[in-house]
Amino acid sequence: MRCSRSVILILAVLLCLLPGEVHADAELGGRFILFHNRIIDLSVESTAYTSVTLIWTSPRFMPSRGPWVQYDLRYARTEINTEERWQAATPVAGLPPPQAPGTLERTTVIGLDPCTNYFFAIRAVDAQGSWSKLSNSPLGRTLCYTEGVGGGIGGLPAAYTAYPLTLNVNMLGRVASVRVSTEGELASALVAKDPSEKHTFELDKGTRVVLTDGRAPELLKFSEASVVVPPPENTVILGAVYQFTAHATALSPPSAVNISPSARLLLSYDPEQVPENAVEISIAYYDAEKGWQLLEPVSGAVAEVGKVHGMVSHFTPFAILARLSEPAPASFQVTRLVVHPTRVQQGEVVTVTVEVVNTGGRSGDYNLVLMVDGEVREMRVLTLVPGAIRTVEFTLEGEAPGVHWVEVAGLVGEFEVVERVRTGRWWWSVIVAVLAVVVIVCIMLRRKTVPR
Repeated sequence: MRCSRSVILILAVLLCLLPGEVHADAELGGRFILFHNRIIDLSVESTAYTSVTLIWTSPRFMPSRGPWVQYDLRYARTEINTEERWQAATPVAGLPPPQAPGTLERTTVIGLDPCTNYFFAIRAVDAQGSWSKLSNSPLGRTLCYTEGVGGGIGGLPAAYTAYPLTLNVNMLGRVASVRVSTEGELASALVAKDPSEKHTFELDKGTRVVLTDGRAPELLKFSEASVVVPPPENTVILGAVYQFTAHATALSPPSAVNISPSARLLLSYDPEQVPENAVEISIAYYDAEKGWQLLEPVSGAVAEVGKVHGMVSHFTPFAILARLSEPAPASFQVTRLVVHPTRVQQGEVVTVTVEVVNTGGRSGDYNLVLMVDGEVREMRVLTLVPGAIRTVEFTLEGEAPGVHWVEVAGLVGEFEVVERVRTGRWWWSVIVAVLAVVVIVCIMLRRKTVPR
């Protein structure tokens, strides 16, 4: 017992001496679980002429504070090992949110200068707004190339000297790069895929990708659209709505872009999400004035379940649309005819109720007619949406004695009216005579009992 207490005391002292990079998330008398408050394994996975790919492990979090919700990655020409250098470093935009603890994270920093040393550092913020400590600060050096024909150590092959720029395509966090000329012409074909490899963006060699000012963009970004775009009538959207944006630099705002010849875009969907009444699945883009427009199909593309193709020449929101079969017209059924009560005295009220349901696929109007003894007594107009049920009640009063038939939409019922039972005047004479006899008898009996 003393040994256990001593161990706990030693652990408590050690925790107090730790440099603020770990936390204990347990009571002093229980088990200790240490949680790193910083990322310690940030490293350079690979480098290119104008980009560096980094990897790290998603850190664990304290359950009492909630999970990490955002990363902040920065780079500089000197090691980022102080708060002052962190504040002066350049932030990286468009980082994906943290994944589950222990997951390998990967991102590509683009827009860097060739043949240059860069240091990197990263922090994370939790659900309560608390930032982690600075990570380690690894060094990465971008590749070098020469201006002339040659290509010494680390030099770019001579065939690439006409393509001094790099175009990066970020597909939901996964980056593919290709060399381009100052006029935006691709030196080679590019195939960019998202991390799950469900969506693909393809550019052929020689394709020109230019902004409205004639410059070649540095970044094309494929992401989920931030605005909600409703689908066309009688159509549903399968999956998310996506958008492509073009940027002159990694940190610049989106700009209009032109792609010639058109790029090929492939989007995937889950076949189980397709409604049973879907008759056509296609890929479309959204135009603010014209609405949803189908993309031009890819020539020679083989149709596959779960995949759709289209040609893209400019960037707007994109989505997979499933057009549904035309809904059936409104159709009405009348049921549950109830006549209550079925026997009344003359002057009493009889109610007739029915249920009307719209079994069709569209809204519509229905004329409900009540007939009594073959004649129209009342008519009502009902407006019902598909699947709606309405209970309708009619009231009858003042019907003549006898049996009456009611009919509503082919449903037939009946009720009977009987005359009220009236007490005749001769009964009053009888009652008066009886009362007189009773009075006389009472008087005579009283006289007999009185003593003389």
